[in-house]
Amino acid sequence: MPEQKLAHFVGTTLTNQRVRQRYKNLVKSALLSRIDGIALVYRSSPFWLVAAVLALLSSWFLEATVNKSSGKFFVGGLIVSGILLALYFATRYVVLEIWAGQIMIREAVKGNQMEQSVAFIDAVEKAQQTYEN
Repeated sequence: MPEQKLAHFVGTTLTNQRVRQRYKNLVKSALLSRIDGIALVYRSSPFWLVAAVLALLSSWFLEATVNKSSGKFFVGGLIVSGILLALYFATRYVVLEIWAGQIMIREAVKGNQMEQSVAFIDAVEKAQQTYEN
């Protein structure tokens, strides 16, 4: 059976035999029979969250140990923690991930691409069922 293009999402193409991701300096390919799973997941950098907690704890510690601080350290810690927490939420993003043995195919999903990514997942599942039968 000749290979036919079934669906496309960003840099990833689904055919009746494989899923292939292709960019200028990157090519990843996985046969449909080797695909273990596909999902939409949130990714984030927990560094900003940990830094926000540490800033808040440090401000509480400084407030408790310094005499006559009148809340300056605590307010400063709240402001810094708020900024770091905002950075944490600003750096979160959604990714379409396809697992196939040792290969991981990832595509960043922009806000308006959510429905397209779900349709791509459905197309992969349907292609797998057709391939297996």
